[in-house]
Amino acid sequence: RELADRMLALMHDADGIGLAATQVGIVRRFFVCAIEGEDTVIVNSRFAKTGRKMEIDEEGCLSLQGVLVPVERHVSVTVAGKDETGADVRFELEGFPARACQHEIDHLDGVLILDRTPDEARRRALAILRPKPVLDARLVAYRGNARRVPSVTGLVVPEPATSREQSEREILGRI
Repeated sequence: RELADRMLALMHDADGIGLAATQVGIVRRFFVCAIEGEDTVIVNSRFAKTGRKMEIDEEGCLSLQGVLVPVERHVSVTVAGKDETGADVRFELEGFPARACQHEIDHLDGVLILDRTPDEARRRALAILRPKPVLDARLVAYRGNARRVPSVTGLVVPEPATSREQSEREILGRI
C-alpha cells in the first residue's frame, strides 16, 4: 500500500491522471489512476471486454513531457484486476476513463503513445523530445590562420585536405 500511495502522490504532483509502475522503474504489473475522481490502484490488470467503437483523440504522457499525439482507442472497456488488498475489481469504463486505463495498461505492456500514433505525428513528437544541438563557434588555429568553426560537440574537426599531396606537404612541413 505504501508504494501505491507514493505513486498516487507522484501522479498528483505531476497533475497526471494515471501512472504505471513501469514509468517509475518498478517492474510490477500495476498502475494508479483517478477513476471518476477517486484514486484507484489496479494490480494485474487485463481487459475483460473492449467495445467495438474506436475513437481518435490527442493524448499526452507524464513520460513524454510536452508531447500530444493522436491515438486511436476503444471508447469503452471493462478492466479487471485486483486492488491493493488483493480483492477482485472490475471497472466498466467509457470515454476518458477508458482511454486513461488503456494508456496505463499500454505502459505495463511496454507500449508508448508514440507506438500508437501515425508516422507524421511520431516524427513531430520526436522532434520535440530530441535535445536541440547548440551550435557554437570555436576559434581554431588551422594552417596558421585563425578562423571560426561551428561545432556541435565542442570538438574541433579539421577540414579534410583537398588532396593527398597537400596533406603530405603539410605534415612534412611540420617535421
